[in-house]
Amino acid sequence: MAAVQTRSAAARNHGKFEPLRNIDNRSTGRHAAWVVKVLSPKVVEYSFQSKGEQILAKKFRCVLTSSNPQEYMYGSIPFDFKNRNAAEEGLKKFTDGSVWEISSPAFDHKYRALYVGCPKKAVLLLLAPTVMRRIEEPGDSVPLQAVWPNLTVHPPCNLQDTVKMLKMIRQASTTLDVCGKFMELTEQKETTDKKQNKLMVAELVLVDDSHHSFRVSIWGDAYDLLKDVSRGEGISLVGLSAMKDSRDDGFKVNAWHSSLHVILGGDRADSLTQMAASSTNEFVPATSTFTPQIELVEVQGEALHSCAAALAEVPNDMPFLNDKRFQLNRCLIEAPISRGAITTEKGDLYIRATLHDWSGSVEVEVVEDACVQLFGCKTKSQVLAACDDGTLSTQLKRVNVRGVLRQDTRGKVRKFVAQIKVSPESYTISARAMRSSLGLAQPVTGVVLAAPITRVAQNPMHGLTVRVDTRGSAETQLLGAHRVLLLVHGATKSSVERVNEKDDPDAFCVTSSNVKCLLDEGLGQEVHLELRGYCDMDTMLDFRLDMETAIVMVSSLESEGGRCAAAVEWVRKIEPHNLGQMRALLDIEWKTALTDLGADVLDSHMSPARPEYWESDGQPPARKARRVDSDAKSPRREQ
Repeated sequence: MAAVQTRSAAARNHGKFEPLRNIDNRSTGRHAAWVVKVLSPKVVEYSFQSKGEQILAKKFRCVLTSSNPQEYMYGSIPFDFKNRNAAEEGLKKFTDGSVWEISSPAFDHKYRALYVGCPKKAVLLLLAPTVMRRIEEPGDSVPLQAVWPNLTVHPPCNLQDTVKMLKMIRQASTTLDVCGKFMELTEQKETTDKKQNKLMVAELVLVDDSHHSFRVSIWGDAYDLLKDVSRGEGISLVGLSAMKDSRDDGFKVNAWHSSLHVILGGDRADSLTQMAASSTNEFVPATSTFTPQIELVEVQGEALHSCAAALAEVPNDMPFLNDKRFQLNRCLIEAPISRGAITTEKGDLYIRATLHDWSGSVEVEVVEDACVQLFGCKTKSQVLAACDDGTLSTQLKRVNVRGVLRQDTRGKVRKFVAQIKVSPESYTISARAMRSSLGLAQPVTGVVLAAPITRVAQNPMHGLTVRVDTRGSAETQLLGAHRVLLLVHGATKSSVERVNEKDDPDAFCVTSSNVKCLLDEGLGQEVHLELRGYCDMDTMLDFRLDMETAIVMVSSLESEGGRCAAAVEWVRKIEPHNLGQMRALLDIEWKTALTDLGADVLDSHMSPARPEYWESDGQPPARKARRVDSDAKSPRREQ
């Protein structure tokens, strides 16, 4: 408890507040602070099976807004067997409109970025180890006045642009937020789903100044959240879901009570309230209408090279007679860091995590020694000690992982990771082997990969994205990125600023200006940007780029007036004699992921959704790895 009090005291005197887009639980999260306002708090009821018992559960969720209404995110208190009243307690504590100072943030990793429509795709855990302090007024504090949260949210796109953004993302379904003028809400009518279950549905129509209309199917109890809204009022809807209509190129948009937040007010909503609109017929339709006890996991020996997107394609009911061993290289793994989320009822380490690589993301179960390796520790006791004192963090470096696909006793396929090792700094890479591991799957949201900065953008709707070339199409497609690696060279001395000399004297903010992006040079472009990251004395030499070359991992971008700035989480310096080789390797990585490089591989273009993809017999050597350090070779050994 003393450790928590000490950290809270440091947070109270914080002089360094960051924009909400930069919130993380790594270098920035350890030294900076944020101020947020709670909007639309709610308790969500749901049920699930556990040990043959149907559990009735509750979780708390709210929207957290910042001084910039276009930067907002979810806050969450998940269901906890040890405190089944946690959600109700959260509703009493985090009242609508209350303002909180956040430091040492942790995240609820049960949420996938694909199902978060907020500009910030992480979901803040409103429990320890996150440090929270309620603030009633900013008072005379100039730093607090500068970051005092807005009264509402402002979804980033108008209705027309929202649909354009949906078409740029490859997924068939996604989550989104919109702001529009409330024009019509029909009466509920009864319908049935594919399983012949009876459901109630109504139709909501929104319009805005893009002269488009937006139809949303309102399901079940979500109707109660909207029935009292006045016709003609501007509203923001957070947590809608959109699905491609198989009949055309449009999208069906749905709202469910468990995910929907209805937020009134704000400059954007108020302007739509004042907008003249007498009939929805004046507007162009933008949407379609509606019609753990674990057996030991053996990962030694030969494994099949694969990727996150391929793992994500595996159907839950795919038949496997035995374990299928796989290996993924150069991944980043995000996992919870609270004791209740990393241990079983018996006290064993067991972690549900999200694995990211060049192809996207996939949910996995981390077991055995991998639970310790995930956090860069050597023993279980080290993991728990770091968890208790608030210093636990997953590794920032990319890692190689080994695991198995296993069909459990209920016939469900589970994805276990049982070995994690930091990826070698010296490695080989093959475009054809990467394509071979992808098979017929398509890259999905959540990639972690190297890219030229000219292909990276902070999209107002989808967050950090990379631009993808599509064969035979001139249209731009975006792929949601979890993190992006840049190869950079410093042009000037980096500047160092102590974050808070009194309470956190070993915390520093390092800024490197006019940094050259080297992967763009190969495209005939010279691009510069500013890098900013947080560090302590141990990592100071890495974060001080000065006039050296490095690979940096960035989590967000800011572009304004021709200036581009990136938030840095991790830095690895590159020696001059290794630069040419590293540039070539990163070029292959990004070109394979974002262009057609290597797309002519046909000999192993099988669908990961079919069992044949996971059978080692008949697979080319490029798909097979004997050691966790091994890299896939080109099927034709040409690259």
